Formats: sequence, C-alpha cells, structure tokens
Amino acid sequence: SGKRTRKQKDKKSYLESLGVEIIEMPDPVPGYMSLENILKVLGEKGIASLLVEGGATTFSHFLERNLADKIMCFIAPKIFGQGLSVFEHLPNKLLSNEVKLRDVSFRQLDKDLLVEAYVNC
Repeated sequence: SGKRTRKQKDKKSYLESLGVEIIEMPDPVPGYMSLENILKVLGEKGIASLLVEGGATTFSHFLERNLADKIMCFIAPKIFGQGLSVFEHLPNKLLSNEVKLRDVSFRQLDKDLLVEAYVNC
C-alpha cells in the first residue's frame, strides 16, 4: 500500500518470480499491521498454523491479544549483562493476570536450550 520505491517494486517482482505470494494489507496505524487482520486473511487462505519469529514487541503483542497457542523460546548459553527482557513490553495488567503455560518441555538443540509450552487462554 502507499508509494513504493523502485527497489521495493523490484524486490516484490523478484519474490513473486520465485513463487512467493505477497499479500498487501493496509496499516491501521502507520508502521503497525493488525495481527488480527493478518491471521484472518491467512485463515481464509486455509493456513491453520503460523510460525512467528520476532522480538519482545512481537512476542508481547501476540500474548496480550491471546493470539498465541504455543510458545517456543530459545535460550543461548551466553550472558550479556542486563540485556533485553522478552517480557518488557507486556502491559502490567497482563502480568498481574499471569500467562499460564501447560505441557512445558525442554530440550537441547546444539548449544541452545529450547523451551516449548502451550498457552492457556
């Protein structure tokens, strides 16, 4: 949507030539897309499962809107000091209500630890 640069048009054409389907959606707020609308469009296309890879903001938006069924978090064996909290962007009201997890499992993948759990809605 909106004006695209020549570089963006070239990238879109290139991806489409590889068989990638590009779905353009309006931003309800400039710079942000509606997660609910994205999931609705994907559902209409018969897509029932989606892997979302993102940082703390994306993680928080999916949790606070009850849009996540399962969480998969990788923990690397590194210490960076304070670093960024994955829960930093969750609103206080959500934290006071807790996000309860079930069927939590842990496994090592190479040097990382993978924590998987389902979200109780």
